[in-house]
Amino acid sequence: MCRSLLLSKPMPSMLLDAPAPDLTPAQSAKRDEILHLLEHGPWSDSLSLTFIVTNKCNLRCTHCNVKEWLTHKAEADYPFEQMLEWAEQIAAFKGQPKKYAGLIGGEVTTVPERLEKCVHMLADRGWAITLISNLTKLPEDIEFLRKVDRIQISVDGLSEDHDKQRGKGTFATTYRNLRRLFQADLGNNIIVQACLPSDYGEEKCRRFLEAMVYAGADPSKVSFGGMTTGYDDREIARDKLPLKHTYLAHKPCCEYKVMSNFTITPDGDVFSSYHGVGRPNHRLGTIQDSPETIRERFRNMVGRLVWVNDPKCLECPALKRCWGMFCFQIFKYGNTPKPSDHCQQERMIELNEEWIKRHGNDIATGIPIGEVRDFCS
Repeated sequence: MCRSLLLSKPMPSMLLDAPAPDLTPAQSAKRDEILHLLEHGPWSDSLSLTFIVTNKCNLRCTHCNVKEWLTHKAEADYPFEQMLEWAEQIAAFKGQPKKYAGLIGGEVTTVPERLEKCVHMLADRGWAITLISNLTKLPEDIEFLRKVDRIQISVDGLSEDHDKQRGKGTFATTYRNLRRLFQADLGNNIIVQACLPSDYGEEKCRRFLEAMVYAGADPSKVSFGGMTTGYDDREIARDKLPLKHTYLAHKPCCEYKVMSNFTITPDGDVFSSYHGVGRPNHRLGTIQDSPETIRERFRNMVGRLVWVNDPKCLECPALKRCWGMFCFQIFKYGNTPKPSDHCQQERMIELNEEWIKRHGNDIATGIPIGEVRDFCS
């Protein structure tokens, strides 16, 4: 799977480790508005859970930012039935929202029996399922994948470039398995997600797209956007590569939507997001905890977000588009604790105005309604 966020190092904390700065009344009002939005925004009628099916992974990609908790061996994972029962408790607590489940690793195909069981159980309970895989392994029987709504495959460029990041021979294996999925008539569900270097160039981009189309991919479902590249995938004019760099390279989304998205680890720990896994200050508890307890901890954590307390962020008209640039600028520029110190605010405001012209200003996420449901883990 693709876990890259520009640097192969743990994500720096986006939570305050010191008292919050003093705010003006206007800034405090904006802070209250943002906190309310994070819990009651347009996503509040949905529930997106990322289930880490296993920490086991057969690769050690150079751009992976979670290497420290991957393993080569199978673990004594928590029974998935108990994880799903907790998820259903959260859904009931929220008033039976639309339910979206992401199955992720590690690498999910390294535990094929557990993966198939997860898919069947989620589908039977009415969850829309996204599966993310490097596709270097594929079960012999793939019929259960017809219950998956979206299969996201990580392919990082052509053979030489992909293998450089993921290991010798991995492109050929992934490509062969990708063709097998298309030949099994699963193509409508497949998204090819690439983490291409920003300087990949027009010719390589064209050849990469042609290779994916030759395998069977719908060109509109081939993403040049892994979170690192500077390619704005939704705005791509595919006849005008290379793409112009923007700071809305990937769907701008926020991982801190209170009670609307969680990540559950194989041992039953609950985190606010996938990229918070392993960080104690992002741990909300376990699947033994009640929805009320989890909500209170989630609210407390969100109240300590750096950009929710940063005066310059609170005054920025683009805040509801960038969400503090939590997974872009802080990686590009290092561990500086204040996003507004290096967020190129003028460019963000310009992009915000472009977005409003295209999509209107009624979606607080900055994502068209049809895409709000594509949760970002």
